[in-house]
This record gives sequence, structure tokens and C-alpha cells, in this order.
Amino acid sequence: MPTLPIPKLRLDDKPLTKKEADDMLPKMKDIIKAFGKYMDQGITQTNRERAEAKIWRTLDAEEIDVIATHLVEMAQGSKLVATAVRRVTNGWRLLQLGLITGPRFWQTVTFYREHGGFSLLGGGISGRTEKPAPAQNRGAAIPT
Repeated sequence: MPTLPIPKLRLDDKPLTKKEADDMLPKMKDIIKAFGKYMDQGITQTNRERAEAKIWRTLDAEEIDVIATHLVEMAQGSKLVATAVRRVTNGWRLLQLGLITGPRFWQTVTFYREHGGFSLLGGGISGRTEKPAPAQNRGAAIPT
């Protein structure tokens, strides 16, 4: 079986400087806090019972500080961690866009699946060909 080549991660040339670390620490704290909300949304949308997850958004300021400080300190001694921290902080807006739209895309697909599929004026992906009921009759029993 052929395997796909794994692209090599190009590491940044150097670990974070003290100034970079000081500049990135508040950004990392904000990112970790926001990421918790998005993680819980994703967990809520993907568990079978659709139970509301309250796991990651419960991180308090002290816990966020511990995580962010540890990551930034590690990035001062490691090119690998420095690369990750730089890419997360510099690419946060793009990552955030995916975290905002991804769950909503999933909700849209789920909505259509749970409500008969997609249809434009009576035809569509669902395979249903009947015309939609007039607005005043929607929800009423269909005579047989």
C-alpha cells in the first residue's frame, strides 16, 4: 500500500527571545481562554447525546497563566515549541475563523440531516419531490 509523504515541519531558526516571550505571554493567555470555549463547542456538537460540555471553558485565570507561562518558557529553550507558539499567536485569527465556522458547518449538516435533507422548492438532495406546504399549513397533518 503506498504511503503519503509527510511534509517536514520547518522549524524557526531560534527559540523565543526574552522580549518575544514577554510580548507573546498575554496573547497566549487570551488564546487559551478563547480556545477553551471553542473546544467545548466542538465536544458538545460531536458527542452522541449532544450533552453540553463544560470542560475547557472552566479554566480559571490561574490555570491559564500556568499553561501559557509554561509554553512560553519552553519556547525560550526549544525551536520546536518556539515554532508552535509563534505560529499559534501569529495565525490565531485564521485558526479562530476555523474554530468559529467549523462547528456551525457541522450544525448546518446535522440540521439538514435531522429535518429531511436539503430542498429548493420541492426538489433537492433529500430525494423528496413534493412541493412544500403553504405557510399556513406547515406543521399540520397531511391527509391520506
